[in-house]
Amino acid sequence: IRLSQITELHSQSKIYDASQKMNELEQYIKSQKDGDTLLDLYHKHAQFIRLNIEIEKANKMMNLMEVNDDWKMLKNDGQWTTEYKKEENSAFHSFRIKGIANTNMIDISAMFYEMDLIKNWMPLSKESYQIEQFSMYSKCGYVRVGACWPIKDRELVIFGFGIDDLEKHNRFGFCFDTNMEPYSDVI
Repeated sequence: IRLSQITELHSQSKIYDASQKMNELEQYIKSQKDGDTLLDLYHKHAQFIRLNIEIEKANKMMNLMEVNDDWKMLKNDGQWTTEYKKEENSAFHSFRIKGIANTNMIDISAMFYEMDLIKNWMPLSKESYQIEQFSMYSKCGYVRVGACWPIKDRELVIFGFGIDDLEKHNRFGFCFDTNMEPYSDVI
């Protein structure tokens, strides 16, 4: 029963609730005879792997929005802020934009449902389509971004998922990632 509850919560993008149920299931499995063997099999299950990846990324994204260390203000127009940070032990730089938009939630979630239309609104996009839909707000898609000659077009595989935490913490979000490696076991 717990596994079906986890699956149902995950399919509704209630990943924090699914995580709580997952922890309860792990404790139950540990208490069983041959619990270590069962737990090892459970940890190798594709859905468990994907949910853990999403929880880790969701926590990182939520933390990114709340923590202000090492971020340097580039612009603040009173409504929106643009900040910059050089990533530690990396050649990469990060930017974040924070603000409040008066918009309809349907408009925001539409970008998730219409991955094939990304090419119409994302600058320089030439092609986009959905590769796989894992759950209601969890998808994998393809985007080809055009570049000026002599640079060739760039192709991206994007993984995205929703975070529905409205009931407990009054927050909702989307995570997008172009790093395929953590998902290789689930695609």
